[in-house]
Amino acid sequence: MMDRQTIMEKVRASADRYGPSNPQQIKQLISSLGNAPERELFFGLFSFFYDPDLQENSVQRQQLAGTILFEISPPCPLELDGAIYAIPKYWDLSIEEDDIKKSFKTMLFWANGYQ
Repeated sequence: MMDRQTIMEKVRASADRYGPSNPQQIKQLISSLGNAPERELFFGLFSFFYDPDLQENSVQRQQLAGTILFEISPPCPLELDGAIYAIPKYWDLSIEEDDIKKSFKTMLFWANGYQ
């Protein structure tokens, strides 16, 4: 039986060696991880978004783990707010997301002046 440690190691090794968007590697990982227990699969992939030990090469690792998480879609055993609050410290904020965040802050600033 595949556990979360094995899943994390497979994703880590693949992201570090092949990057996050190698179609053949993604397909192979999805195939090999698809039979893992759902809870182990979820935590093995979700760990890349909150575990400080997995933050080296975080852009590639998070992208690959997120792609696989999205494709396989194991059920999330966490409450939604718990899942959301677990990730902000290590979430790799892209330039696009940063621009959107700044835009919302600016809109809120100006909207508060017109109450």
